[in-house]
Amino acid sequence: MDSSDKRRAFEIIAHVCPVPVIALDSGGNVRIWNATAERLLGWTESEVIAKPLPTVPPGAELPVDIKVHHSFEEEIESRWQTRYGTLLEVGVRVAPWEGEDGARKGIILFVADLTPRRHAQVEQLALET
Repeated sequence: MDSSDKRRAFEIIAHVCPVPVIALDSGGNVRIWNATAERLLGWTESEVIAKPLPTVPPGAELPVDIKVHHSFEEEIESRWQTRYGTLLEVGVRVAPWEGEDGARKGIILFVADLTPRRHAQVEQLALET
């Protein structure tokens, strides 16, 4: 499988994945934004491609944990803003994005909306008291 076949296979997987998948290049600009990211966060793919991650509120930066962390095993908790200004609690798993030559091209983010989990925890605590 050559590199263009691998890239195409990854794009297909990313676009059918049931969780938001976002790829950022080494400059922090969005290169892949799947339909699930679109539904959760509100921006369309055409609005975000080749631009900085819009979920980071203006004047803020992508958390350093996400930029440098490459353990897919751990979930990094963060707050992201939707297009409509709603703050979401998210869990982000980060994987390195490397080129055929092994050079780092950026990172791939797999995002989970933690809001339902947080609401369930609050409800559970209320029941226990």
